[in-house]
Amino acid sequence: MTILKFIGSAVALSLLAQPAAADAPQVNHSEILAEPVIVETVPRITAQVNGLVCDFCAQALKKIFSKEVAVDYITVDLDGGVVEITLKPNQQISDERVAQLIRKSGYSLVSTSRAGGA
Repeated sequence: MTILKFIGSAVALSLLAQPAAADAPQVNHSEILAEPVIVETVPRITAQVNGLVCDFCAQALKKIFSKEVAVDYITVDLDGGVVEITLKPNQQISDERVAQLIRKSGYSLVSTSRAGGA
């Protein structure tokens, strides 16, 4: 019987500790959704590359592209054969230069696309 009184008291206290629904502030969701969403764009070049098969391939590309002043970093997707080159703010690199660097690494460029003002 003592255990039941203890459990009943604990339940009663937890219910009293929760705010009532009427006390909760009302939120106008249409105002929240109407606010503009600002998405920062990062200048990126995506290159489809033939011949990427191992981590050595990725490391070779990273080594070559890291020497370029305009390049912030690159990621290499070996399964998809995709190299994503992220540029530093206010920097550019030409498609011809990207192709040259990929060839210098020993691979062939299939195509490039640009996003974020690259």
